[in-house]
Amino acid sequence: MFRALLAALLCLTTAPISAQLRLAAKKPSEAALHWVDGRALLRVQLSAPPKLYTCHLLLDLLRPEALFLHENAASVLKAGAATVKTGGLELPSLPYAAKRITWLEEFTKEHAEELEEIPVAGMIGLAAFGDARVEIDGPASLLRLGGTAGATGSSGAGPGGEKRPQPSNGGVVLDLLAQPLRSGLQVAMALAPDRQVTARLHSGAAASMISPKLAQKLGHADGVLPYARLGSLALDRLGVFFPYETPKGCQVTIGGRMLRQLRIAFDPRGDWLLVEPGSEAKFPEDEAAFQRALFGKDAIAGLRSFLKDFPESSFRASAAHSLVHKALKATPPDPELVLEAAQLSIAAARKGRNCEETFKILKELPSSLGMLRRSILQFSLKHIDPAAEPERLFEVRLLLGRIARLAGDLKEARRHLLSAAFGLPRDGRVQLELGALHEQQGQFGRARGAYLLALLDTKQTGEIGLRQLQALHPKLPEKDRPLAEVLEEWCDGRVPAFHPMPREPEAIAPSGRVVLAELFTGAMCRPCLAADLAIDALAEHYGSKELLAVQWHLPVPEPEPLVTLVSQQRAQRCDVRSTPTMRIGGVHVLSGGGDAELAPELFGRLSKLVQAEAKKPVRLRLSGQAQVKGDEIRAKIALQMLSKDSPLRSLRLHAILTESPVLFPGKNGVLFHRHVARARLTPRPGLAVAELKEGRAQILASLREIEDGLERTMKDLDRDQENWLRHSKLDPRQLQILVFVEDTLANEGRGEVVQAHALCLETAKKPAAKPASKGEGK
Repeated sequence: MFRALLAALLCLTTAPISAQLRLAAKKPSEAALHWVDGRALLRVQLSAPPKLYTCHLLLDLLRPEALFLHENAASVLKAGAATVKTGGLELPSLPYAAKRITWLEEFTKEHAEELEEIPVAGMIGLAAFGDARVEIDGPASLLRLGGTAGATGSSGAGPGGEKRPQPSNGGVVLDLLAQPLRSGLQVAMALAPDRQVTARLHSGAAASMISPKLAQKLGHADGVLPYARLGSLALDRLGVFFPYETPKGCQVTIGGRMLRQLRIAFDPRGDWLLVEPGSEAKFPEDEAAFQRALFGKDAIAGLRSFLKDFPESSFRASAAHSLVHKALKATPPDPELVLEAAQLSIAAARKGRNCEETFKILKELPSSLGMLRRSILQFSLKHIDPAAEPERLFEVRLLLGRIARLAGDLKEARRHLLSAAFGLPRDGRVQLELGALHEQQGQFGRARGAYLLALLDTKQTGEIGLRQLQALHPKLPEKDRPLAEVLEEWCDGRVPAFHPMPREPEAIAPSGRVVLAELFTGAMCRPCLAADLAIDALAEHYGSKELLAVQWHLPVPEPEPLVTLVSQQRAQRCDVRSTPTMRIGGVHVLSGGGDAELAPELFGRLSKLVQAEAKKPVRLRLSGQAQVKGDEIRAKIALQMLSKDSPLRSLRLHAILTESPVLFPGKNGVLFHRHVARARLTPRPGLAVAELKEGRAQILASLREIEDGLERTMKDLDRDQENWLRHSKLDPRQLQILVFVEDTLANEGRGEVVQAHALCLETAKKPAAKPASKGEGK
């Protein structure tokens, strides 16, 4: 919380800036400075022909580099350097580095109105100004290049021989302690007549700062210093210093709020700094009072007093938030004080930030004070601006509905949850709560509908929604049917799907060769969506007499519960390194996918490959039968060679247990995963066809051992996923055995699948009970 407080303090503003944002420089050597919450910004146009990008740049006097950009701006420019144009200034071909800067994103979001929706996309440093003298006129909100801030006279030459400007208006010319392009603007500051420390100018932060240890040594732990001088210039009359760890190499920084009251000038390659006070410099009494309260002996009493004495202060929100922090840290915390502090903090929050402040407080609220959640949320509801925070308003309703439902107040819960559902109709969190409410009321049909909508919100609540449906299923009329089968009916038209045009009956002429379509995919792989839909469409279009499909799930880009050991082994065998990857007949390999819109095009490409494979000579036939009896799977496979010239030594027979469909709401929108490989029923290399007696093979496997193996794989993949949906329990009604024969020497040793066949698992009938003999009934 303390870091959040500091961030708020560093961003505080002292005056409205809407007029400043429209300030235009009139001279060719000038540009307007925009002070947004105490930070100095330049509105610029970045140019890297033919690309242009309009944004704000933070003026950072600590940064010796010329330019540093957010990755979004860099991705538009696509160059290593950019020309910066602002007002009457043009800074040509500045090299830049780039990365994502999240705090700039938050700053842009928080101050979007002041910034007129133009993002803060980077920072500009001292090297950007080349050899020109730089003047930053805080009171006039101007950046000037090429001139001096004071009179045109000279006060003598510096050590390097260059002329220094003559200060005016009580200003001073200081020696820089280091070369600016290496260490920024560093000067000596006196904190007592006999004590000097190193200070740095820090326009990128609003607050001036002092090392907490130094503040304590000076006897002013609150940072309100009675003596702080740059030469003869008294900074203690301009502001205070917030106790916080300062950048390496200095003990004090002079931040944006103080710099805004000063005019400074310097040469980026020189050794002097001119500093002059503005004519309207004023000491911030409210900021000083806030810091005295925050760092005083009785911070709680001090902060309460501050909030009473300074009702219009821009530091009011920070003071209220600090009061919450102090109240929660008390041992034990006083519920009444915590509630009072929370209400003050919510009421004092910046316009449009009331809900955000509410959620911050709730996040920090310990479980022992859980009874305050309802009161805090109800208070927040009265202070929310629906126009500024529409979605947050409904999130508050959602939380109030949940609290009321858990408390047994179902009427109140229904009122809040229906309001939340109106504002967030597709939010799975709302549907989960509505489902639980309906279930408590015995309305199982309505609960099913709500849980289904939660399931369809795969990004937020898909897994939880499915878990709730699984628990509810035994209470529904469809309880005797597999849940996957029922869900396919309920979800028809609501999940991504692609169904190709059916073929005319006369066009269907199976050649006897069944092509195997393999898909290496992942439920968490967003680009795999098109490939998943295309492979499913192939299986639907051709049927099992012409094509069989299998999905090998891999932990790419992250683990998921459908990943199995057999899938990873197959990927290794086929040298598959990315998802999605498709193999047709073991010969044709395609990689890459995309959104659902690409599924028809991908289906067309794959279909041509299937047709080409189907035309190849049929070398053998497969047949067989499979049965599950209790925990035991038994299968008999028969192989018939059709060509006496076909070599047997390179042929290997594989049997894979597959499940279809498997329910899992991953990140790509696919809910029903079909033909998913679950386990290997033959040795990893396969059975050597040449060694089969009369071309026959028998398979015996244990369902329990397979399920145990699936569970071990899931645990090994990610031990932190305690709440994963467990897909280790297998329903025999959804299982098949995929049998295929692979020629390991074909295709330059990469293998070719020459035939495939699917065996449906039949459930063994229980033997009929023997009739009782005469006399047994007596």
